[in-house]
Amino acid sequence: MKKIILFLLFISNFLLANNIGKIVSFNGEATITREGESIQVDKNSIFQKNDTLNTKENTKLQILFLDNTIISVGQNSILKINDYLFEEKNTKAEFAMVKGIFRTITGKIGKIAPENFKLRTKSASIGIRGTQIVVALENNNEKIFCTEGQIEIKNNITKDSIIVNKGEFITFEEISNDKFRTKKIKKSDLKEINENLEIQENLPIDHISVNSNKENISTNTNIKNATTTENISTNTKNTTTSGNVSANKMSSENIINTENISSNEELLTNKAPNAIKDETPIVTIPSTNVSNTLTEDLDGLDNVANFSTKTPSLFFKINNSTANYIGNFPSELSSNNNLVNITGQTVAIPSDSRISMDIDFGKTANEISNGKINISDIGNGTNKILTFDGELNGKSATFSLNPTGTTQGSGGTGTLYGTTANYMKGNIDLKSTDNVEINSDFSAKKQ
Repeated sequence: MKKIILFLLFISNFLLANNIGKIVSFNGEATITREGESIQVDKNSIFQKNDTLNTKENTKLQILFLDNTIISVGQNSILKINDYLFEEKNTKAEFAMVKGIFRTITGKIGKIAPENFKLRTKSASIGIRGTQIVVALENNNEKIFCTEGQIEIKNNITKDSIIVNKGEFITFEEISNDKFRTKKIKKSDLKEINENLEIQENLPIDHISVNSNKENISTNTNIKNATTTENISTNTKNTTTSGNVSANKMSSENIINTENISSNEELLTNKAPNAIKDETPIVTIPSTNVSNTLTEDLDGLDNVANFSTKTPSLFFKINNSTANYIGNFPSELSSNNNLVNITGQTVAIPSDSRISMDIDFGKTANEISNGKINISDIGNGTNKILTFDGELNGKSATFSLNPTGTTQGSGGTGTLYGTTANYMKGNIDLKSTDNVEINSDFSAKKQ
């Protein structure tokens, strides 16, 4: 009996080690090619290294990988997982985008070892620096957009490379000797791409919590109101595994379902302990509508230099003017940046949500007025507006924010930057009467 238990434990560890990603949202029809076999994709499908994904007509899906990297794939697309490893001392990922439409939001590998995260097309190699990338490959033409962060694109033929910043893209013919040149992204450039990637149904939420003592690792995944909970408890004396381990073909059938497995050996999981042991991330699929984040109103918010010098106190003493500020919120979901939506789920703040306020530098009190947070989607396709006002402290170039009207919450604080208060950074915690709550950092620019 003991030998059987140890054998089952070995098999479960082996399967877990091979699993690197999973479907978290799926509409349409697709297949995975693995070791020469074709596997039909469903909402429970698991991905492994060297898998090739083929999507059919009118198909949209999203894949969540172990490091929280998210790849959205559109119709008639081919994605190859050339390499993937997420471990303590050796993390790397390489994805080949053969044809179709893709949107990539890099996860922990992009932060821990960005030089080891690669996206490849027929004509180019894309290096990332913590970012969001949209790739469209069709009719022998390649378009590569940078919607967050920064990327470096290298021509596979000429070996020339170019840096593409947020709000820029390049377009070129496949297998081309032409030199890459960047262009500014316009709203129309991404409209059709977003339509081909956006999934209108309830977006999935993956809650991954890791206790600091490493005794419990729990994963709770909600997809279209269907919940699967897997609990893996580990210590050096007793190891208990309860859950389902998918077969090599990754069907929904269970090949192992043990109530209790005990061993003196630690159960191996496919997490990277030191990379995530102090974090409690909550992962969701952010909105694919990024066009509104590319307006000139928000230019400069991703430039660290603009937030290096606090506004001097002299500015507040001699200035007698008013200004309007518009800003946004981080697109990555964490315990410090999140939205509790209308259904009570903790999700990422939609990327086109905005914060705005007026400041009267000539007043001595109640300087901040008309404060609004417009959340573009609170979970049912409608928006929500939360209101606030606030006070300035000219001596320290700081400010405090307070809820107004029916808006509740603890408010927020922040700091003004630049010689004439051109930029601000802060944090906010506001809540509506129907329990929609935003808790997030923000940055804003004087208009």
